[in-house]
Amino acid sequence: MTGSERRADGVRITRQGLAPLTTEEIAAEIQRDSSLTRGDVIHVINELQDIKFHVVADNRSIVSQRDSIPLVRDWFDSHDVITMLNYATLCHCSHTTARRRIASLLATHHLERLPHSTTCYVPGINLYSTTRP
Repeated sequence: MTGSERRADGVRITRQGLAPLTTEEIAAEIQRDSSLTRGDVIHVINELQDIKFHVVADNRSIVSQRDSIPLVRDWFDSHDVITMLNYATLCHCSHTTARRRIASLLATHHLERLPHSTTCYVPGINLYSTTRP
């Protein structure tokens, strides 16, 4: 069961498997991990309730796999390895898309998995670098 609470001011707080979080519970979590007093934390939370938040869409388009080649080449000019998160950020794509593209690049030997790593990749021959054996 998912707990969910939407207040009159539009703030929605949820957590998986448990009842909705209260302001007191949020304050206790923040206070435990900071040097602020409980009163300070509650004051900030109450002040935030007066602020209207909105989500701004990311207008950057996903870079195609073909168009990503020069970006990744440039990446390897200043980095030894690339991770899936690096690739996803560089190409403005989801982790799923990055995973699929990296799997394709591994299959064609354009990228190679760094030995003893499941998340770090180095350039392969003929796409990103010609210096690797």
